[in-house]
Amino acid sequence: MTNEFNTRDLMEYGLPTGTIQIVPQPKKIIDVDPEILAVMNARLQGVDYSEYYEEDENLSNQLIIQQEKRKLRKIFSSSSDICTGFNSLKNIREIKEEMKFEDVDRELLKKYSEKLYAGEHIDEVDFYKSFLFNDNIITKDEHIQKKKDLFGSFDIILSHYKEFHFDLLSITREMIQMDSKLATMLNKGNLASFFDEMLLEFYGENI
Repeated sequence: MTNEFNTRDLMEYGLPTGTIQIVPQPKKIIDVDPEILAVMNARLQGVDYSEYYEEDENLSNQLIIQQEKRKLRKIFSSSSDICTGFNSLKNIREIKEEMKFEDVDRELLKKYSEKLYAGEHIDEVDFYKSFLFNDNIITKDEHIQKKKDLFGSFDIILSHYKEFHFDLLSITREMIQMDSKLATMLNKGNLASFFDEMLLEFYGENI
């Protein structure tokens, strides 16, 4: 079946692979970002960041957040790069491999964004655009409003996307089992190409 690999990506790209990660040894001399040094000096002077990140130890550490930003900037040089990295199943798979190689802690960033935008569901792509390049943040509801004509009769995709913070637009096995139209496309071998077209439009730069 010619689309077997794409179909696997379609339903599994958002899940952990369980593979062993090999991380290169760090260089002996590390170029420390001035912003990180400023945070370290502030801490030495007794500045307290708890009011911004509450008492969660990981999120209270601004140094860690800045380190994650540095890792992401090795991958994305612009908002356009972020859009491109998530606008097809192939690109999503490849960008997640890059993020693993750079040891980006997506779970930490998810928790950080949950604290930052308490009560609002934010897309991972929209978060990165704001986090790295100060783009105006939009909620998932706002993102959907801008792309409301894209979903057509596939409300099941829309409902799933709105329900979870940080998750990307996706199609799951459960959706396919529940929606006969999606199941038919899968059986005919064109579900992956259909979803690629949706991703290209949904994560386009006109947001």
